[in-house]
Amino acid sequence: MAVNGKKTSLLVFATLIAFAAGCGKSDWKDSSAIRIKLDVDSLLNGTSVSINDIFQEIQLVCLDSSDMISNSVYSGHNYYTFDGEYFYVLDEKSFTIHVFDSHGKFVHSSSKKGRGPGEFTMATKICYNADLNTIDVLNPIGKIYHFRTKTLEYVSTLDIKGKDLQAIHDFVPTRSGYLLYSNTLDERIWHYDSENRIANPCGIRLPEYLSIYFYAQDRFYSMGESVQTFRAFDGKCFNLDSSLNVRTSLVWDFGKRSAQLKAIPELPSAREYHGFLMDYSDNHVAAFNDIKCIDSTLIANVIYKRNLHTIVYNLASNQAKMFLKTEEGLPLVCGLVYDNSMMLLVDSHMLPEFISTEVLDEVSVREYQKATSTGSMAIIRYGLSGVKP
Repeated sequence: MAVNGKKTSLLVFATLIAFAAGCGKSDWKDSSAIRIKLDVDSLLNGTSVSINDIFQEIQLVCLDSSDMISNSVYSGHNYYTFDGEYFYVLDEKSFTIHVFDSHGKFVHSSSKKGRGPGEFTMATKICYNADLNTIDVLNPIGKIYHFRTKTLEYVSTLDIKGKDLQAIHDFVPTRSGYLLYSNTLDERIWHYDSENRIANPCGIRLPEYLSIYFYAQDRFYSMGESVQTFRAFDGKCFNLDSSLNVRTSLVWDFGKRSAQLKAIPELPSAREYHGFLMDYSDNHVAAFNDIKCIDSTLIANVIYKRNLHTIVYNLASNQAKMFLKTEEGLPLVCGLVYDNSMMLLVDSHMLPEFISTEVLDEVSVREYQKATSTGSMAIIRYGLSGVKP
């Protein structure tokens, strides 16, 4: 996926600002952390990678009557979620939530735009909360709205308070409350304690000169029962122990290709920073755009040689793959993870770039043709029956 193309510009911009937003003042060390050591040059010079080398099943579902939705694949996976039965798509322009069943059949839409109870004029994420069995929507001013699954009936609003917490730009439910990401001030990761109803900083900070940058993609991912967060400039991952102390959980080691915090200049604008990132990526794995974990397999999108590459690493077998595109000519972009599958919401005119009918079964081919002929969006579902070791 070349960074020069117009179609990829938004995704790459999200990556370059993620590079800046992921840097921390302190470096945590933990002997129990997983260390992944990769020789990227050898991986890229090896045999080609088929999408079928990674997943056991790839299916596609056309979302009926979705041509009115303004989202695209570059909106990111913060704008759709799945509860095991229904898909929920938050239109980023109209603040309407659209509901589809697991077969893509349109169920209903519910407009939430306004200033009354359960209404909002800003939203940066929609998420299924399995513990509460609700659909949660984040308003970055510090509010999380709870709606009933399927019906989207308004339940309640969580008004999150915390000393010096000015805004919230990403969140993930936990058993004790929420982990929050803020791009304001020095503190970036916060924990909201539902019992005490207070948000406390977790100690992940940025150098002051990087505070002008923000992070547009998902800051969190799950590995088993553990919620992980990562810093984007080198992909180092952290989680919280039972005492809410920050622990290093995973470290990527690319040898001479590893990104270094000391190499990041104090640039005054994102435009200048983009130039630095592209130059730096000529010789370094320069930024992690996203990380997801499906079963025991990590999928990471990184910038290398001025292009968005994918790393697939199996934690059980220690086998790694890295590629720009698969041998079918397909990029692999991180999406929403549910159980042992990853789902990517793609608008119809972008389908040929992200999926090929050659890798789909007969039912999915018909769904593909339906989406392209009607202009509807589609959900690509990878590895529904598990990921290959």
